[in-house]
Amino acid sequence: MDKGVLTGVVFLDLKKAFDTVDHTILLKKLTTFNIGPLTVNWFKSYLSDRLQAIKSNGTKSNYLPITCGVPQGSILGPLLFILYINDLYTFLTDSTVSLYADDTALYTSAKTQIEIKLTLQIELTIVCEWLKANKLTLNSNKTKYVIFGTRQTLTTKPDLNLKVGNDQIDRVTSMKYLGVILDDHLTFDEHITYIINKASKKLGVLRRAREYLNKSTKILLYKSLVLPHLDYCDLVYMCTKEENLQRLQQIQNCACRIILKADNYASTKTLHSELQLPYLSQRRQIHMAMECHTGVNNKESGLHFMFKSKDENRERTTRSTQTNQVEVENIRTVTGRKAFGFRGPNYWNKLNTDCRVITDKNEFKNHISKLICRDVNNPG
Repeated sequence: MDKGVLTGVVFLDLKKAFDTVDHTILLKKLTTFNIGPLTVNWFKSYLSDRLQAIKSNGTKSNYLPITCGVPQGSILGPLLFILYINDLYTFLTDSTVSLYADDTALYTSAKTQIEIKLTLQIELTIVCEWLKANKLTLNSNKTKYVIFGTRQTLTTKPDLNLKVGNDQIDRVTSMKYLGVILDDHLTFDEHITYIINKASKKLGVLRRAREYLNKSTKILLYKSLVLPHLDYCDLVYMCTKEENLQRLQQIQNCACRIILKADNYASTKTLHSELQLPYLSQRRQIHMAMECHTGVNNKESGLHFMFKSKDENRERTTRSTQTNQVEVENIRTVTGRKAFGFRGPNYWNKLNTDCRVITDKNEFKNHISKLICRDVNNPG
């Protein structure tokens, strides 16, 4: 979006994905990951000789053998499915595929919607052929696509007429992916409303029980039932407008009043201070700092490429090396400056040197938390 291009994303929905994994194909694929024969035979034993029955209205059917699928609810189930579909990307040449268990998204970027249509249609055909070969089925009714862009680049919204066989895929303006609602302009307005609705329902439980619980229990309930909804993927949506972030903070303000049995006129600063509860903006700062620390110090992290040392390719040691500063991409547009690829390195460089040189993760977390939350009366 920062470069003025559009991005088309097809959110693929597979029918009974975990239940239709072919055991023979799966075991064959395991060998491509350098898994030895002994381990493959162990997996074969794990998948074989399983039986299932159905019970309805008190009547139980006969047991029948399970000939395909991976056990759901197990630790190995999602892992085996990821290994099963992992080679899909090798068949795609002009698009990128994002795989997270059975949540799969296919995307490409281009200047025009026509270019996106041509690319995605070809790649979708390849995906369908791969699915057929691997005995998986695409649910065309639940498969949707979104064109992401700025309001300037998305002046018109024609249907791209993407098809899977004879079935046309519907275009939508927003889609929930991995728990986050992504709208076509990435304003996150819809997602913020979704969070508030979920958090408010949980807050209702706390409100109804407040007369029967002591303060520490109410704080525990808030942190267990409500706060996770406000924290989840907060670095993704933190680029939304300030009004939305304030709406989220109001949820926590309300929780403080419920816990302390305070009226609507009580100062939120006083309430947060009494509960020693950081503002949501402070929590986002801590989360940002922790992600940056991972990107800088863990070379195996998927974030590491965003945190390139200013002197990574220089032989002599300079001041920026000693203070662990990183390069910040020169981005001038408002859209580009909202991305984590800009905000993260920029935020990291603004931390004091004492923070940046700490390599131990737990030590860094303790240090940055004390630094940011030393005064809950001053939200960042």
